[in-house]
Amino acid sequence: MASRNVVNNMKGLVQFISDLRNSRDSGYEEKRINAELANIRSKFKDSSLNGYQKKKYVCKLLYIYTLGYPIDFGHFEAVQLLGSQKYSEKQIGYLFISLILNEKDDLTNLVINSIKKDLQSHLEVYNCLALHCVANIGSAEMAAALSEVVQQLLNSHVTKPYVRKKAALALLRLYNKDSAIFKPEMTHRICTILQDEDLGVVTAGCSLIATMAESNSAAFAEAYNPAVKILYDLIVNGDCPQEYIYYNLPSPWLSVKLLQLLQILPAPDDPALNNKLSETLRYVFSNYTIMCSNVQQSNAQNAVVFEAVNLVIHMNSDPSLLHKCYQTLGNSLTAPLINFQYVSLEAMAYLAASVENTYEIRKHMPTILNSLHNRDVSIRRKALDLIYLLCDKSTVSPVVTELFKLLSTADLSLKEELSVKIAVLAEKSATEAKWYISTMMRLVYLANEQAPEEVWVRVVQIVTNNENIQVPAAQDALSYLQHSVCPSTLAKLCACILGEFGHLISSDPNTSAAVQLDAMESHITSCPSTVKAIFLSAYLKFCSVFPDLKPRILPIFQRYSTAANAELQQRAYEYLMLASNPDTTLLDTVCEELPLYDERESALFNRVGHSDDTISRSKMIERRNSYMPVSNGKASNPFRTNGVDTVGSSMNSAAPSSRHSVTRTETSIPAGSSTNADALYDLLISSTNDGVLYEDNTLKISVRSKFMPPHGALILTFLNKTAGALSNFKSTIDPYSSTHLKTIISRDTGGTIYGNDTAQQTITTEAADIFWDSPKVSITYSAGTPRTHNIRLPIVLTKFMVPLPILAKDFGYRWGQLREVNLERRSTIKYGTGVIGLEIEYVNDIVKGFGWGICNREEHAETTEWLCSGVLKLCLRQDALILELQYWLHDI
Repeated sequence: MASRNVVNNMKGLVQFISDLRNSRDSGYEEKRINAELANIRSKFKDSSLNGYQKKKYVCKLLYIYTLGYPIDFGHFEAVQLLGSQKYSEKQIGYLFISLILNEKDDLTNLVINSIKKDLQSHLEVYNCLALHCVANIGSAEMAAALSEVVQQLLNSHVTKPYVRKKAALALLRLYNKDSAIFKPEMTHRICTILQDEDLGVVTAGCSLIATMAESNSAAFAEAYNPAVKILYDLIVNGDCPQEYIYYNLPSPWLSVKLLQLLQILPAPDDPALNNKLSETLRYVFSNYTIMCSNVQQSNAQNAVVFEAVNLVIHMNSDPSLLHKCYQTLGNSLTAPLINFQYVSLEAMAYLAASVENTYEIRKHMPTILNSLHNRDVSIRRKALDLIYLLCDKSTVSPVVTELFKLLSTADLSLKEELSVKIAVLAEKSATEAKWYISTMMRLVYLANEQAPEEVWVRVVQIVTNNENIQVPAAQDALSYLQHSVCPSTLAKLCACILGEFGHLISSDPNTSAAVQLDAMESHITSCPSTVKAIFLSAYLKFCSVFPDLKPRILPIFQRYSTAANAELQQRAYEYLMLASNPDTTLLDTVCEELPLYDERESALFNRVGHSDDTISRSKMIERRNSYMPVSNGKASNPFRTNGVDTVGSSMNSAAPSSRHSVTRTETSIPAGSSTNADALYDLLISSTNDGVLYEDNTLKISVRSKFMPPHGALILTFLNKTAGALSNFKSTIDPYSSTHLKTIISRDTGGTIYGNDTAQQTITTEAADIFWDSPKVSITYSAGTPRTHNIRLPIVLTKFMVPLPILAKDFGYRWGQLREVNLERRSTIKYGTGVIGLEIEYVNDIVKGFGWGICNREEHAETTEWLCSGVLKLCLRQDALILELQYWLHDI
């Protein structure tokens, strides 16, 4: 009313507003405004203007600003109005400053002194104007200059409640701009706000304390007791002034703020206080969940109920209250209002992320799955997030089946997120390798271009790293390519898999190399250029592995060497030159298996999000967990080899399996035994490339290695088995005397390995010539005391051997040739005293592990004989070797 009287008393302002409202068009309005701005500029040049005239012209500028026109003058006149002793003039000055200036404006520094003066005034109306301004444009500079004055207003017993309420909110603004204004001695005085008799002051104080306690909850622990008392009095006793009753509910907004505050503050060990809080929460679940016809009352009730659920989740200590939460949320899932369903799904996601046993939530899985088909896309998203949290190995198959149904009908906006979650669920929870690969193939088939690039790339990486799924992957890839319709993304995936692993199924007439080539040729002409490029790469691999198919493949390269697409043309021409060269050395080198990928986090997991708000715990749950011990439990993974996870935790794209596969043997050797390191080392150099290199009570070192002679790569995984951090962690290659083996650490560990955490390091090696000693890695760290380990790396000469196929009937002839030039060597090795004999298959694995190709094996009564051949491939030399091994079952 006062503001309206101010405007009515300024007839020039009223006429100006009337003229603008009666404008015929925007051109007339702009002309009238420009004329008025010119008039105001001229008036401001008059130094004899009184306060009333300045107020009138500043009001006109404000009105012009609200119409969307820029104002670049009048600021100093508005600042002058702040110093007026008339309330109406001061009010317009503050209105101008609050509306037109912002915290980054340099002119805000000019008003700090005026604001401070009004904050110190004995007139409450001046205090309120200044507090409004601070709450709107408060900056870091204002925080430093005004925070103390604002706090004095807040804590003064003579200040009126409505001023204290504004002071609390103004201080909140200043704290958000500069948290350094908080001093430890302020804590008690701020916490006493909760003991104020005015609920408006308590409500504002809750917001202030909650924000400050976010960064230092322990400092505000004394606020817990009064917060519980107020909440109990409000909800259970109904002790609330009439003006704060909202649809028969005592101050529901204050109840919500108190429930939020209790999730931030650390709970004291006070049984009586905890019982009072539990009684309050039970009362909420019993009396606030009653259905009512009034929408406003229902919204207020549910706001309190859902915040009470969050508090129970945060406490996670009373099973009866948790049971009430399950019941309440389950009932809300079928509520007629979409908002209640949404909040219920969100609360269930928080609950599922915080409790160890989600059995009670899983009871509602049919309803949650049904929510995937809700007409509201926000409900579908929340249901998808919750299902992602609940899914595990026991439910992954039916859940993925249901998600596939949704994928076929989902909106384009949801398909990408849905395809990523299906891919991650399949990777995390798969129990069978064949199910995983068939699921991912179907996913790429259904999602096609809506699936991110990372999905099909991830499938290739996992197939490459796991021998047990390479054959079914190649079979499925061929099956999809034999369909008349194959989406472009799936075609890329299938071509890539067949190019790398098609040879594994080529022995079957139904999946021979020619059949695979026919399937690829049926799609290459109709797919985009990017897919054609991958098909051409697969053809080149076929030229290397299946030379008899070159007459069919070379014309394809010839055809695309004149393609309009420059990249495709260049690729086809280069491939044509490689495949046409009679010397296949370069072709075989180019077509070698995929290299070892660096261990890093999967892009798919990043897309689901480590910081993804839709699936992560709420801030309250995270804060509670920060006070709780962290378990080191980790989900098992079907793609796991010798304790080294090749899929689940990251883009663990480690060594691709060799086309000449080595049988892997898992051997358990007690950690800490005297022969531990040597035994583990012997195992790693003989029959496997993956396993444990070293282990004691503090540190476990696992290794994954891949050798593509004359090159090799190792990934060392360091596991801190203790709860404390291993600081100053460093690993270096010891100076190595031989110049024939080059070993380089290509990635460091980072310096610190925290408790129950891991770090990884990549090591590359290159063998130039024959060497005899393995390089050593020196590992130093501090775990209370400095420690050092010198460990031999499993890099020996035989790692650079590759099998050489020789027919058994030609073996004797080759042996004779070498004997003639005195290149035959014989030796007898005793395995160990008292050893009756090793298993024949174990010896067989050792032979393969040393890189020999087995030409023939014959078993007799006393002996078993192997005829083996191989090539030692080094940078400076390549030597063909043959071996005749006689293994005696008894000592000789």
